[in-house]
Amino acid sequence: MCAATVPDVCPVKSISSASLSEQNRGLAKRYLTTHLPRGYNLASRQARDSSLGFRDEPRSTGHCFVLERNLVRSDSQAWPSILQRTSDMATNSGIEWTDSTWNPVTGCSWVTRGCDNCYAERFAERFRGTIGHPYERGFDLQLRPERLRQPIAWKRPRMIFVNSMSDLFHRDIPPSFVDQVFATMETADHHIYQVLTKRSPLMRDYLIRRYESSVPNHIWCGVSVEDQDGVSRIRHLQQAPVSIRFLSIEPLLGPIPNLILDQIDWVIVGGESGPKARPLSSEWVTSIRDQCLKNRIPFFFKQWGGRTSKGAGRLLEGVEHNAMPLYLGRGESR
Repeated sequence: MCAATVPDVCPVKSISSASLSEQNRGLAKRYLTTHLPRGYNLASRQARDSSLGFRDEPRSTGHCFVLERNLVRSDSQAWPSILQRTSDMATNSGIEWTDSTWNPVTGCSWVTRGCDNCYAERFAERFRGTIGHPYERGFDLQLRPERLRQPIAWKRPRMIFVNSMSDLFHRDIPPSFVDQVFATMETADHHIYQVLTKRSPLMRDYLIRRYESSVPNHIWCGVSVEDQDGVSRIRHLQQAPVSIRFLSIEPLLGPIPNLILDQIDWVIVGGESGPKARPLSSEWVTSIRDQCLKNRIPFFFKQWGGRTSKGAGRLLEGVEHNAMPLYLGRGESR
């Protein structure tokens, strides 16, 4: 398999009827007019080499396309439409795979060795004891009820990483408060929410209690996995009634030769950053990438890590991987 870099395409505001099938025109138009996050524009198949594609047909669930700027070459034809990620993506967040962060809870506690050098804890503890600072209490768990309605006030649709500075399913967060967080997500459904946890059994059980059979499609749920020992969390995620499931394999701390990818819609991989960052092997990353390609799962490589998160860049064998699932609208379901 050879790597190839796909040239940039020019964003367009309309879709050529000659470039898309009738079904995909309808899906693309609906998405453009209702749920296109900032930083994305639809580009036609004519704008790029048809031999550079991630896969040639929608997944059997029928609810997502694949977004990719630079692709690993596969044997499939190009998708009839793609979304181009433009330079103003993540204007409000330094996290490459989201637009904004929303923290109705801050602070957390250790769960796995993936928490050993937590970036959020390192940041928050810098301000412990600083009178009047939001992190005056460092990384102690704190509910932030004044932030509960923030996404409702954000009129522009965006992807929102929920609780980047905590874990919504921490045992010390009252279920009634979690209910309020989900109520906001249900109300402000013009956004896409990315809910990530290491406490996968608690998330699974909560989602089953609240929704029984189907979490709203604009609420994506994922689990963190740092090594082969963490793969059991994927099973818990698969047992939850979620439409779009994702894995955040960051920090990747060891090989994961046997990822469980059934019903998984997206995989993010990244190395650890900070003064005590543990090394990341390229073989671990390429193994996961190849597993994703084999199973036709969108693969996003966030960073190599190191002392600074950006210092070593994001290229994997000369390619920047930005694949993501694409939510098509409130009416889509599995």
